[in-house]
Amino acid sequence: MSGTLLVANPDAARQAEDTLWSWVNRADRAVNRFLPSSEISRLNASGQLHDASDDFLHFLRAALEVADLTDGLCDPTVVEALESWGYDRDFDQLSDVTAVVTGASRPSCGVASVTVHGRDVASPCGLDFGASAKALVADAVADAIEPHSDVLVEIGGDVAVRTREGGEAWTVGVAPEGPHAVVPRIDVRRGGVATSSRTYRSWMTSKGRAHHIIDPRTGCPATSQWTSITVAAPSCLYANALATAGFLWDDEAPWHIAQTGWAGRLVGQDGAVVTVGSWPQEEA
Repeated sequence: MSGTLLVANPDAARQAEDTLWSWVNRADRAVNRFLPSSEISRLNASGQLHDASDDFLHFLRAALEVADLTDGLCDPTVVEALESWGYDRDFDQLSDVTAVVTGASRPSCGVASVTVHGRDVASPCGLDFGASAKALVADAVADAIEPHSDVLVEIGGDVAVRTREGGEAWTVGVAPEGPHAVVPRIDVRRGGVATSSRTYRSWMTSKGRAHHIIDPRTGCPATSQWTSITVAAPSCLYANALATAGFLWDDEAPWHIAQTGWAGRLVGQDGAVVTVGSWPQEEA
């Protein structure tokens, strides 16, 4: 997974790097489902997690928050469907497999199946915080460094930006209309920018090409008229959630994104671009 860390104040560079790695390690220990020792792996193996850490509960609350924001479309209980479609290992390993044999598909359990009593968490269908977790880490690092410097944090294509009063905006590239198109760029002073795409995180299965955006209503990879959706929102967490849910809203995605009061850029399969809200002026 790619990552970028930029600070305007060179004196804050070491602190920013230490903060980033601290959060990455915390996320690994709490919610990396590809690490057998992580808390989420233990929960997925037994259906229960006792005495969950503060970090795990923090990631869980964020996942439940974006599930509510997207009417349940960003669903942390789709882990069984992800694994059924072959996403049961790190993506770098998955991309080397010629064709994954897939199992049966079925709708997810939904967040109503998740119970929390103090520090005890139960989820009969397991949990996966992949998308929301990396966005939350980007926000957390940016928030921690903001008092010391203007900062940009990018993790896996999700960007968190914090610019203090008098600071200059950061220039952020967004998904182009095609593999050979010029990358459009926008200036962002604060908040988050996230892109979801069916193109870059996909693999071949016995049922055809699959991707990581699972429709919790069917348990299958989402079908949509969009090839990529980019959202600019007050936080990277919210931007990531809306960009992901946009695929499942399909033709209603522009309306849903606009209703939040934030901004989006949607690229159709024919390369046509639709922008909603106060999408910033683009530069080549």
